Amino acid sequence: AALCYLERYEEAEMDSERSLALRPEYSKAHARLGLSRFFLGDYEGSVEAYTAALRLDPTNAASRSYLAKACKKLDEMRTSMVEVDGADDINDDSAVVKNNAAGL
Repeated sequence: AALCYLERYEEAEMDSERSLALRPEYSKAHARLGLSRFFLGDYEGSVEAYTAALRLDPTNAASRSYLAKACKKLDEMRTSMVEVDGADDINDDSAVVKNNAAGL
């Protein structure tokens, strides 16, 4: 927990993984893993970790709150990826149209 508060998220992630290797049913280790991954920008990993934490401790308000935040970030990230992919398709189509028009 201290590593997260010190904003040493990569170390916190490794520490949580070591804890879970020893004691996979430890819900706080799952929650700490979720927190470290959240701040590392691994929202999918964060969602997985918080989901596991809540399976073990369904009343944990902090895990529930951060799960919602991670889901929101993941949705935003996926939406922006779709928009960028769509923009690429539009740009590709525009280039084809321009090239075809130049050939006329």
